[in-house]
Amino acid sequence: MIEIRNQEIKDLRKEVLTFKELAERLSDVKDHNQALLAKVEDLEAQLDKTRTDKSKLLGKYQSMEESMTHVVTENDRLHLYNEELHWRIESMKSSTGKEYNF
Repeated sequence: MIEIRNQEIKDLRKEVLTFKELAERLSDVKDHNQALLAKVEDLEAQLDKTRTDKSKLLGKYQSMEESMTHVVTENDRLHLYNEELHWRIESMKSSTGKEYNF
């Protein structure tokens, strides 16, 4: 009877030791999980910032593109006006035969 009790106690001690090891491993896993969750939160914050920055840059790009389109249009208009003025000067020279200094 005592041997059976001793064996039961030995088995229970083994079980307790196993449970303690499992509890320690569980604690380590929980700590690792917390670290991973913190890393995920940090990465999500970085991703949000990147998205915000990308959106701002896209807005600036579109604004600059519109501005460039306006500048090109104005440049073309001024170029045509300049050609027209040169043509008028040449027409005046040929019709009057006089030199004009502008």
